[in-house]
Order: sequence, then structure tokens, then C-alpha cells
Amino acid sequence: MKALFPMNLSQFSNRIEDTGSTQIKFDSVSFAYLSDHEKETVVLSDFNNIFQVNRINVLFGPNGCGKTTILRLLAGMEKPNRGGIIYPSSDGRQRRISYVFQNYKDTLLPWLTVRRNLSILENNLLRVDRLLDKFGLYHFKDSYPYELSGGQQQILAIVKAIAYSSDIMLLDEPFSALDFNRARKFWQIFTNIWETEGTTAFLVSHSIEEAIFLGEHLHIMSKIPTRVIERIDLVFPKPQGLHWFASDEYFNVRRHIEDILETPK
Repeated sequence: MKALFPMNLSQFSNRIEDTGSTQIKFDSVSFAYLSDHEKETVVLSDFNNIFQVNRINVLFGPNGCGKTTILRLLAGMEKPNRGGIIYPSSDGRQRRISYVFQNYKDTLLPWLTVRRNLSILENNLLRVDRLLDKFGLYHFKDSYPYELSGGQQQILAIVKAIAYSSDIMLLDEPFSALDFNRARKFWQIFTNIWETEGTTAFLVSHSIEEAIFLGEHLHIMSKIPTRVIERIDLVFPKPQGLHWFASDEYFNVRRHIEDILETPK
């Protein structure tokens, strides 16, 4: 699956709905894969964790620690070897998932214009144009993806995920193609839109600044077999400007994260 389409999670085994839950739970999930040399790599072993719905859950940890695997399990692109994922009830309706891949070009249709890439998912053209304008792409609405820069293509992939109005949004290093200053600008735009169109989001990040700025629940992960070293609930109000990076609040959280990362686990 390389695009954004409706998916009914009930079609996948290991996916259970709990009518009384408001969380997404990984229940003793194990997952391993075979390398090209038929060597088994265990990514998750009896992994248990709770993620909050209608919040931005950040997965933060070293390369190769299983962050993308968790997204792929949530998307139904991989199946646990053991255990299951428990979701809140969807009342029988089809659950919608959007996914911004690390290789973000996989979600862009090169034969369609920027505007058409969104309008095939969202019939409300006023909303499409409003999203393009907020993310600085409105003047490129009649261009094709290959005519955009790499950073603009990545932003288009993010806007496409937002336009889809999904129940769960999966974002795998969604701002990695942007330099730091541009990324900070788009973090603020994304935050403002998410606050009005909020959904359940899972964000993979290697940037402490990005994780703190965007995250509401920050899950710091170990090397494989993956476990959550600590969950930090970022309970303060969402920052309303980049000046927040100079605040004591930001530096205190950052220092705590760095202390966790520097302590051998």
C-alpha cells in the first residue's frame, strides 16, 4: 500500500475493538523479520504500550529501534507475530488512515496537479485551497509534483494527509527534507491546523525540538527489542510562536530528555 486510502482495520487479524476504551493499546505485541541472509531480527518482543487518541503521540529514539515498524503495524501493512492491537470502537464504520512515508513521494500522484492530488481525497475545493494557502503551495496548485522542490513535495504529502480527514494520521519523519528554520515554520502551521481538525496522530522524529514542539505524549524508545524507556506527557499549552524555544519551559523538558538519552539503558 503506497497511497492514502480508506482501510477497515477489522479485516486484519490481531486487531481488536474495545467499546469502553479511549486509547490504542499494544498488548504483548511481538514482531520479527528475516534479513536477506535469513537471519531473524526481533524488533518487538512482548511490547506493551498505550497511546492516546485525538492526541499527537511522538515516537522518539535511535535509528532502527522500531518506530517505523510500529507505524506499519498500525496501518495494517505488517502483522504481529504474537499479541494484538486494541482500538477504541469505530461503531462498525470504516476507519480511515493517512500515512506520510519517509519516502514521501510514494503518496504523490505525478500525473495529477498539486490541487488534484488533494481534491481526489477532499471534495470541498475551498478547504483544499485553504490548506494549500496555509502551507504556501497555493501558487503552485496547477503545477505537477515533479516541478516542486523536495521540501515542497514533502509539504504536499503532509497537506494530502490532512486533506484526507483520517481517524489516524501516521507521520514518518514528515519534515526531514526541510532545513531547521523552514521546519519550525511548518511545525507551527501544522499545530494550528491540528488544533482545529484534531485527529489521532503518530509522529516519528529524530529531532528533540520537533518532538517537544509538536508532541503531546512523547514516547522515548530503546534499541531493539524495543521498549518505551519513558513516556513524557507534555501538558503545557501548545506554543504559539518560535520564541518559545528560548523559554525555561522548553529547556527544562529538553534537558530531561537528554538526561534520559545519555543514561545507559
